[in-house]
Amino acid sequence: MSASPGRPRMFDTEIALANAIDVFSAKGYNGTSIKDLSDALNLTAGSIYKAFKDKRTLFMQTLDYYKDQRYKLIQARIAHVESGKDKIRQLLEGYAQDSLGESGRVGCMVVATAVELSSEDHEIQHKIHALFDSGIKTIRELIVLGQQDGSISANIDPDKMAQTIHSLTQGMRVIGKVNVDKSHLENIVSTSMSLLN
Repeated sequence: MSASPGRPRMFDTEIALANAIDVFSAKGYNGTSIKDLSDALNLTAGSIYKAFKDKRTLFMQTLDYYKDQRYKLIQARIAHVESGKDKIRQLLEGYAQDSLGESGRVGCMVVATAVELSSEDHEIQHKIHALFDSGIKTIRELIVLGQQDGSISANIDPDKMAQTIHSLTQGMRVIGKVNVDKSHLENIVSTSMSLLN
């Protein structure tokens, strides 16, 4: 006789991961307790362990989910403009917006993870490197598009400029943690755009 199937999960995994993003982004991995996660996910500790095995497994799944959601958000933000330069402006303005108010104070899970864990956990270090490389690649593609459509100077080195703009986007998320002024972020965006001329 075959074993009866296990009881189905009584929660939405995507909602749980979305809620976990806020906790890990605000408190970091080491600063987040199972009680914090239990409160945020509205799950018992036992349910968390049953669904995700342990805090680290939940963290890694949350990081992957965060990456996927950020990619979709960025693509949606740049989809409605045509030129490479305008797409980069939309990308930068999106990062500036994310760095304001409550979203800014919660912060970016990737940046928080890079600062807290990448020096002590090789698997996470590799994952963060891959995420940064993916972000740089996206920006490089937009720079090349802009050079092809004439909106970005052909004299710019796409690789070096992509690294520079990516560093600026991550920097915005860092300074957003301290409730930075909107004009500060607007200056970063306008100065970054001037580099493309």
